[in-house]
Amino acid sequence: MSLSYLRALLITDPLVVIITSILGTLDLIASFFGLVVTLALDFLLIPRYGFRGAAIASSIAYTCAMLVDLVWVTRTSSITLTGLLIARPSDVRLLWQRTREAMSGAIGLGWERIRRDPRSPDS
Repeated sequence: MSLSYLRALLITDPLVVIITSILGTLDLIASFFGLVVTLALDFLLIPRYGFRGAAIASSIAYTCAMLVDLVWVTRTSSITLTGLLIARPSDVRLLWQRTREAMSGAIGLGWERIRRDPRSPDS
């Protein structure tokens, strides 16, 4: 092993552990918040609305957990809420480019047969 590799390993490993533990703690807090909201809304909505009440409770709880994550990201980084939630033209272009790349790879793997009419003579 080279000295530069060891130096990079000693510097990056503790940073990865620290960042992972912070993000893990945040994820735990958001999940716990979602759990509390789910349980409270389940007790309120399931007796009256049944499985639909459970679906509503879960949807609201996931939204609350996402909001906890969004608040943390916007407070601890330079990213704004609109920057997170509203797609820019460059985002759309990148998505379109990646979709085309993925589709060209899928076509190379035989997906063109699925897209063609199975009754055509060249199938």
